[in-house]
Amino acid sequence: MGAFGRVYGAYDRAFVAGLWRRMPLPLLLLLILPGAAAQADVSLTFQDLGPVLTGPGLGLPAGQGVMQPTAVVLPDGRVRLYYSTTVPPSPMPEAAGIFSAISSDGVHFAPEPGRRLSTATSARIERLPDGRWRLYYVQHDMATNAATGIASAISADGLSFAPEPGLRLANPIPGAKILTCCGIVQLPDGRYRMYVGAQEFGGLGSPPLKIYSAVSSDLVGWTLEAGIRLTVGFANGPAALLNPDGSFMLVFSSCSPCGIKIATSADGLSFGTPNSTEITGSVGDPAFVTLPDGRLFMYYDRTPDTGASEIDAAVATRIGPPLVSYPTHAVTAITPTSARVSATLDPQGADTDYLFQYGTSSGYGDTTDQRSIAATGGRQSVSEMLTGLVPAKTYHFRLEASSSAGVTDGADQTFATARAACHLRPQRDGRWEVALARAKSRTLARKALRRALRLASSKALVEQDGCTNYEAAIVRLRSKASASVELRRAKALGYRRATLEPT
Repeated sequence: MGAFGRVYGAYDRAFVAGLWRRMPLPLLLLLILPGAAAQADVSLTFQDLGPVLTGPGLGLPAGQGVMQPTAVVLPDGRVRLYYSTTVPPSPMPEAAGIFSAISSDGVHFAPEPGRRLSTATSARIERLPDGRWRLYYVQHDMATNAATGIASAISADGLSFAPEPGLRLANPIPGAKILTCCGIVQLPDGRYRMYVGAQEFGGLGSPPLKIYSAVSSDLVGWTLEAGIRLTVGFANGPAALLNPDGSFMLVFSSCSPCGIKIATSADGLSFGTPNSTEITGSVGDPAFVTLPDGRLFMYYDRTPDTGASEIDAAVATRIGPPLVSYPTHAVTAITPTSARVSATLDPQGADTDYLFQYGTSSGYGDTTDQRSIAATGGRQSVSEMLTGLVPAKTYHFRLEASSSAGVTDGADQTFATARAACHLRPQRDGRWEVALARAKSRTLARKALRRALRLASSKALVEQDGCTNYEAAIVRLRSKASASVELRRAKALGYRRATLEPT
């Protein structure tokens, strides 16, 4: 087979292998097996922007379209979108491979001259720590039509790529015809995880696609992880996202109904049952990029009922239960009867109501008025002034936030109110008293009083001495002489520190 035959044949087989997702709905069969472990609550909602790259817009021949997008933000803020073309209506080897287009806003693209890489399909672009670019793609065995694994090419400028020797990852199902590339996320420990889909063959009656994962410390050598991450019927993808709460998300296309689906996982290994999204129809190959203004864009290809495949874009917004945290100084302006409590709230893409719960125990019992922040509000500080509190008391509080995606109770927080200011007016009645014993609480002072009753049952009582101390005392003694007598009796009964005082 000549050079043209090898180029065109490899590309034709890759296209035919992905033809299942372009078939009419009645011909498709869905098989979805749910994951085994905890499923995170974060999902995505989309604002569809429509087509951003089409065959006619690129000057391709009638009937020829574009597909399999992958995108990256350049250091200057522009977006480069890499794509493949569908099989041309006539032998055109120069139309096969991976191409690129450039945009200043992520929506309006202009094609860049030349071809980035020939024969490659189902690609994923990744920026390396040293500033270079690596393009991962599926490599096929020309003789057997099997997908041998994930290969790569390297580039200093993102335009001229040189294939790297060997495979980055061998096909997890040896001899399988279908391999999809690749969803890559960086893990908290600095390593990378790649998700790939493998299927024995495509088309009607094919077995389900299995999504595997591999890890790498350098983006070159990848080690396959044990087990299957997800099993889905007639899937295409996946793209992978790491959410702010640490959970993982796989985004791919499947049918019944056809559209973009999402599966989430708390640990990136065990994924829950996929959920449908607003992006429906004959779509595939989702790819994500975060624009300089913070918006998350998803590019994907769509095949209209009539016409060639095109690349569309959508603004993606994460939807999840509100996220609650607290600043370093969560309680300020503390007085004996009030305090200002603060928290940080992220609505995670949904209109959110919130209030503070508070009380003298972790059971709370009181709440502030309910308030709201919009879905677009983003992460922000919220606070309330608590009033009517008891002086010198420990209080508990937390922020409770709720939205259509769930309810989040913040962690329990505590603070103590200040002691009340003391304003005792002196009372002078010209009499005397014998102060028997002082104590820090009224209860302790009463214990001392029980002995004092043996001295003067009608005249002994507990009184407040200053702001925080109490004392048991014999009071209403009319003369210093009579008070001295009571003092001697008190010391004889064991009140060694009893004192004589004017009232």
